[in-house]
Amino acid sequence: MDGITTSPVIAEQSINATVAILENFGEAIATGTFGGQAVSELTGPGFYDNTKTNWFSLLDPADSGRYNLGLSGDGAIAAMLGVLSLAPRVTGDAAAIAKLKALDKSKFDTTKPVVLLSNEADRLVFAGNSALYVDKARAIYDAKLAIYEAARDTAATSAERAAAAKLKPVWNVASLYAMTPETYTVYTAQGLPNLAGAPSPSGVGHQNFTLKQMMAWVKILAHAADTGKVGTPGYLQQYIKKAPYLNSDLDYRPTDLKYNW
Repeated sequence: MDGITTSPVIAEQSINATVAILENFGEAIATGTFGGQAVSELTGPGFYDNTKTNWFSLLDPADSGRYNLGLSGDGAIAAMLGVLSLAPRVTGDAAAIAKLKALDKSKFDTTKPVVLLSNEADRLVFAGNSALYVDKARAIYDAKLAIYEAARDTAATSAERAAAAKLKPVWNVASLYAMTPETYTVYTAQGLPNLAGAPSPSGVGHQNFTLKQMMAWVKILAHAADTGKVGTPGYLQQYIKKAPYLNSDLDYRPTDLKYNW
């Protein structure tokens, strides 16, 4: 379900949008369950705390409006959130939470080439993760660039200029996105969405990419491995444009993560 198209039988977009979200729910719940189990085996129980979480506040007005009719209106949504609020809470354990934080060694300061590939509508690993990585890597790069520029501008001798030149950082990150067509829901002759029909040709599923998209990524990676650089925008474009639905806008930014810890 693309969450946009409608049919004579189901003419309300909110219903389609809600079904589109529910399509992903089973795998999302399973991934959260197994992922939580895997993490707790490393940290011990209580690596998060939801004792103070207000479920009502997490549903913002935009989402509430979008899925309102599909979830049977304000009253039904309030009832669902009320039931959720009665569910048992998890009390965090300080030691487990500290172990969780220690698991992530990412500093976003590598000088090695990084080539990210993400589906626009990956149901489990949101494309906003790539944007977050780029933001953090860019912040490190900008700080190094400021140090280089200060050293360059104050250099008075050839030795100082040579030393400053060694500080010049290289932006070595490329983020590629496999996009979805605007609409892709398939309907039966009766006007009902065919949930068993062919999915979108691009941009959906969990890290599912077309052969041409994968080959574009692999070729860019191979070049990066040989040269130590991801390549110029012009170099990247020659492969990107050969892979249908791979976004050629290198400045494209997907939807940011709604919540980020």
